[in-house]
Formats: sequence, C-alpha cells, structure tokens
Amino acid sequence: MPSIAFVAAHDSEFKWCHATSRRFEQAGWDVSFHTVMSDFKATPEQVRNSGLDFSALRILTMTEALQAWSTENAVVFVTNGDLCEKYLLALRQATSSSTTRPIMIAAYCGVVVTNHLAGYLARASADIVCANSPFDAALFSAAAAELKLPEKQILLTGLSILPEVIKPMRTGKIDTIIYADQAAIPPSPNDRFYIYQSLAEYARRHPERTVLVKPRFRPGETSYKKATYSPEEFFAQTRKIPTNLKITYEPIVHLLPKIDLLITISSTAALEAICEGCRVAIVADIGLKEAFGSPMFVGSGLLRTFAQISDDDLGSASREWLRQHEIERPGELLRQINEMHKANISGQMPRIQSAYLEARSHFTSKPYSFSAQKKGRKQRKITVRRPAAIRAFKWIKSRIKKIISGNLRR
Repeated sequence: MPSIAFVAAHDSEFKWCHATSRRFEQAGWDVSFHTVMSDFKATPEQVRNSGLDFSALRILTMTEALQAWSTENAVVFVTNGDLCEKYLLALRQATSSSTTRPIMIAAYCGVVVTNHLAGYLARASADIVCANSPFDAALFSAAAAELKLPEKQILLTGLSILPEVIKPMRTGKIDTIIYADQAAIPPSPNDRFYIYQSLAEYARRHPERTVLVKPRFRPGETSYKKATYSPEEFFAQTRKIPTNLKITYEPIVHLLPKIDLLITISSTAALEAICEGCRVAIVADIGLKEAFGSPMFVGSGLLRTFAQISDDDLGSASREWLRQHEIERPGELLRQINEMHKANISGQMPRIQSAYLEARSHFTSKPYSFSAQKKGRKQRKITVRRPAAIRAFKWIKSRIKKIISGNLRR
C-alpha cells in the first residue's frame, strides 16, 4: 500500500488536508498527517474543527520529520510559502544520495490573495505545484518558462475544499447575515473600525435580521496572519450593541447552510458560500487593494458598498468569473501522483534540476550578514553631511529656543 503524508501548520491548512486526503484513502493510500513542532500554530480545537482527529496528528521535530518524510511515497506540503520552501529544500537535501525519494507536492489551502509569484517560486522545488485556478496556472507557467523550471510540474487541480457542484443561488427573504472576518485584512484599525461600525448600523436598520460576525479564530488562538484589531475588541468598547448582532465561533462550513447572505472583504469563504448557494457581497467601501485580495473579485458581479448591501442591492456571481477562479478537478492530483509513484518505483522519476533552485538552496543554507567587519578592527564612523541651508535652519531654530527659554549665553 503506497503512503502519503500531509504536512500543515495552521487551521485552514488542516481543513485542506482533510478534504484532499479522503480521495487518497478511497484509492487505497495509507494517509498520515504531520506538523513540525516549532511551526505548529493551531490548537487541538482548531484541528478538530478542520475535520481531523487531533490524536492522529503526528507532531514532530524537524529532524524527526525529515526522517519520516524520507520513507513516504509522497509528501504534500500545504503550509505558507516560507515554510514550504524550507521543508522542500531540506527534504531535497536529505534525500540527495538516495536512489528513490518521495514525490514532493506543494499546494495552497485557499484563494491566493497576494504574492502570487513569490508563493509559486517558494514552492518551485516540488515535483507538483497545485494551481487553484486557470489564472494561477498561467502566471506560474510564465514564471517557470522564464526561470527554466519544468512547466509540467504545475497542475491545475482547483481548490479541494470546494464542492464539485455549485448549488443554485437562494432567493427570497434575508433573515441571517454573516460577516466572514479576516485576521489581518484590512490591517488598518481605522478600516476595521469602519467595517464593524457599519455592521452595527446594518443591524440597527434591520432589527428583524440576525447579523453574525465570524472572527477568523477565537481569542487565544492563532493563524498564519496575525490579527491587528479583532471584532471582540471593538464590540467590547462599544456601549450599545444591537441585540440582533452576535459573534459566533462556529465553523464557517457549518454556518453556510443556515445563512442568507455572506459579507466579506476577501476570503475563501466567499467561494464556499457561492458553491453553497448563499448570496455574497464583497465590501468595496475601503477600496480595492492588492493587499486585501479584493481585486480578484473584479468581474464577479459581487462588489458592493455597505449602503447597497443595506438596501439589499445584491448581485450574483458571474459564471465566466467562476470559470477563472473556481475550477475543480477532483481526480487530477490523485491521477498524477499515481503515475509518478509508478515511475518512482522503477527509478524513472528524475530530480528537478534548475539554476534557480540551486541558487535558492545555496542562499537559504548560508545566511549572510551585513556585519562583515573583522574582529578587532575598529569600525569607521560615517557622518552624513546635511546641506548648508538645512544646517543653518537647525542652528537658527536652536538659538530661538534658547532665547525663549533664557538659556542663551550672552
């Protein structure tokens, strides 16, 4: 029985692992779930909410992990780009002298919001890089061609946490609304204050509706992105909170069948809601910025201001936009890994060779420091001379202060 290990560190990554691993289990693969102790950021509750049994999770040191991964037939890394690159290059080095090695796969656990190219290049030493959408696949392929990386490593798989069939959008009365909050989108406290205040105003205007605010995680929990200003903090400082506005920590997958409208800035939850048949509105009030991930929703038909949302002026997802951002190919990853596994058994699977990967491996294994001074050598002090006009202005300003304070020597 072939074996495959799924490696994750955060809650959303475990959710992807759970959704993807089921197909491998059904195909007869021995599936295990790993995390590296120093990088593990989820709580047992977060792991359980992802669908995984926490007791089945192997929490390993980096040394133990490399030993374990080396014995697997395939290893799937679904961590953030920095960790993916660290794990991939370390495993590449650990198995450099072996005749066989595990197939290495790198994937994204959700919609790629920012750093598309940086994220792909961090995963470029994998045998397979999973692309969630045709847009991602085209961008990755262009970078691969430029850097002489094998384009065949890029596999259009879609996002496995999404269902294969999109349900028709529900219509009729709106009773329950949920705001899917992001930990660091938007990062500005002022922007976040505006969002939470607008939700409170929406609740006041529609007292017959239930407005749920779903934080990215509970207080005390963490995720890949650090929270900048949580809804709990805002509502704790607000004296009068509408009685129909509530904070919930129930997993989003359990909430979607119960709600009529999902509001968010940018979140994979928006795609999950569309697939579930729920109406969706992407808040445009604070701008469409790459750092928010909101530009990907241009053309979706879902961009709305809070004023429009409050007036029930809502849209429906464009089918063309969905084709570009929500392709699901359930058996593609399993099929590709099965083929590569057979080749690997017979010793026919080559290792990826690239000048770029060699440079990255060299760079990451030998960190450089700016302090290149030899021991015992006295460092030279560098003085930056300011323009004469600025020096004169500073001198006059200091004289005036001394005159006012009476400290000027006559």
